[in-house]
Amino acid sequence: LADAPLESTIGIYAQTLSDPYMIALIAHHAQNKNIQIILQPDNYSLNQINRFCDSIPPTPDGPSPREIFGKLVEFRVFNARTPACNERSSQHMSSIITDKVTLVGSYDFTVQARCKNRESMYALETTDYDCEVFDSDWKTLEGRVLDIFNPNMQLFQ
Repeated sequence: LADAPLESTIGIYAQTLSDPYMIALIAHHAQNKNIQIILQPDNYSLNQINRFCDSIPPTPDGPSPREIFGKLVEFRVFNARTPACNERSSQHMSSIITDKVTLVGSYDFTVQARCKNRESMYALETTDYDCEVFDSDWKTLEGRVLDIFNPNMQLFQ
């Protein structure tokens, strides 16, 4: 995330986003980069993001995490309920796509993945195809925009 150019777009696929360190990294980089997250429908992730934002007091010299996640980070919810999918379908992908590097692997953005599980994450040079696939998925999910603090729970059904 640090190597991504200022004002660039970072695409993130997240099955789960509950690790406070990852949430903090996103909040930090969203202040000068456009972060778009495609999230698996997951109340636990929403609760952990809210918990993180509520645990950091606002500072007079910058936006609070709640402001950053409410205004600067864009979320769309993966749609597991399509004709080609059934109720057990899920987005089981975790990746980060920047202009130069794409990270892919089994690493979920959870405390267990960071501290306990045996996970992998590979760094590859980003291709045009990587960006095109994310952009296509992002556009497909246009009607599934998620306000992280006032979620439309219909998106999770």
